[in-house]
This record gives sequence, structure tokens and C-alpha cells, in this order.
Amino acid sequence: MSVERKRLWSIFDEYVIRGAPPGSVVISSPIATSGHPIHLVSTAQEYSRIISQVDPRLDDKRFINDLYSDAGIKVPNKPKFEWAFNFTDLGIHEKNQSYFFLFRRGFN
Repeated sequence: MSVERKRLWSIFDEYVIRGAPPGSVVISSPIATSGHPIHLVSTAQEYSRIISQVDPRLDDKRFINDLYSDAGIKVPNKPKFEWAFNFTDLGIHEKNQSYFFLFRRGFN
């Protein structure tokens, strides 16, 4: 391991164990086999589940009416939806009137 890499790991270790009592066990963010933090992998899985459940309902007039009425907004004649993120929040962006319907808050 290079000197610079050792230095960076030392900084990371100090950051992870800050505030932990001496002698305690500290587990930093678990990493999936893909190399991504577990919380990102589980968030992506949750987003995928939401999209697969909600997307087929976007052609249902009743669902769309409920979506707009819950937000207190008048339903447009022909809404155009696209899945979108606002930072890490998942929702549907309505392109004509630029509304964002939130389906899951992210970790931001």
C-alpha cells in the first residue's frame, strides 16, 4: 500500500470512529459485492419496486385524478409524465405544468 493510500485510510478511520468510546467495535458503511454502499443498493431496489408498481397506473385516469386531487391541483387534459429525481428524491415530473409528485424521499 502506498504512503498516500495509508494516509487517506488513516483519515477515513479517524472520521468513522469519531465519538466512539475507546475499545468499542465500529462498522463503517457495508459495501456490496458491486463495490457500492449497501444503503445505495437498497435504495435503488426500493426505487425499482416503486416504479414497477406505479408506472402501469399512469395510464389510469382515476389514479391520475387522485394524484392531482391529493395535491390540490387541477388535472390537465393530457398530462405528460416522466420519472425524475430531485436530488435523491424519486417522483414523477409532469412536463406540461412542471409539477413534481414525490413518491419517495431520498437520503439527501
